Amino acid sequence: MNDARAGTVAQPSDLVDVAHLVTAYYTGVPDPDNLDQQVAFGTSGHRGSSLRTAFNETHILATTQAIVDYRRSRGFDGPLFLGRDTHGLSEPAWASALEVLAANDVTVLVDDRDGYTPTPGVSHAILRANRAFLDMVQMGSETSLLGNPLGRWLGRPGADLTVLLANVLRLGAVRLFSTTLHGEHGTEVEVEISANGNTATSPAYIGVFLRDIGRRLSTEGQAGGVAQWLDFLTKQVGKTTLRKLVDDTVEVVERHYILAALELALTVQLPSAVG
Repeated sequence: MNDARAGTVAQPSDLVDVAHLVTAYYTGVPDPDNLDQQVAFGTSGHRGSSLRTAFNETHILATTQAIVDYRRSRGFDGPLFLGRDTHGLSEPAWASALEVLAANDVTVLVDDRDGYTPTPGVSHAILRANRAFLDMVQMGSETSLLGNPLGRWLGRPGADLTVLLANVLRLGAVRLFSTTLHGEHGTEVEVEISANGNTATSPAYIGVFLRDIGRRLSTEGQAGGVAQWLDFLTKQVGKTTLRKLVDDTVEVVERHYILAALELALTVQLPSAVG
């Protein structure tokens, strides 16, 4: 049965004191022998309230370190996607988790616009990241990638990877290293690689990020008009995937007709605006 106030504006008595909530998050010290204050995972992760010392910074620091240890024990050294939502303690917990991950040299990916990223958004980002690389190298599954060096697909087999790793070992990080990624079936994708290494550990870890700059180049082609776009598109045949060619073509066609519609609307409305 629905509450009689369902759909109505919240009353002051319904609202939580966010400042009090956040203060309790940082100052509350849970008792590990108290079952109500222990870490408890439900269907969506650890739940609780900082006001009852059931969701405090100590919980987040411990669970994040446990995740780091688990990843390390399984040999997972890829990036970790971290999101946050609009709950009052999401931002403090997000910051606490980042501190632990940074201290353990885990590469973390967050929203580049500093926006809220609820669980479905994070899940979608992970799926897109995994699928994007598979598409670029034309491999059918993540399992088929295991055990293969990145140099297998880079522009100059062996050479580009050697240069990239040498610079990471010497400088600690490399940004915007331009090369070509070769697919298993002959396609080519222009990419920029950024890498960050930690050679102090044993074994050493190097995190690598690839960005498909063909999308950026295609945008530059669009800016010059449909004729330049068609010229650019023609040159990409055989160098990139059919899926990407179709996506780019649809995008430029939509852009062309939207601009045409806007120009027509302005032309129609101009006389009345002037009059």
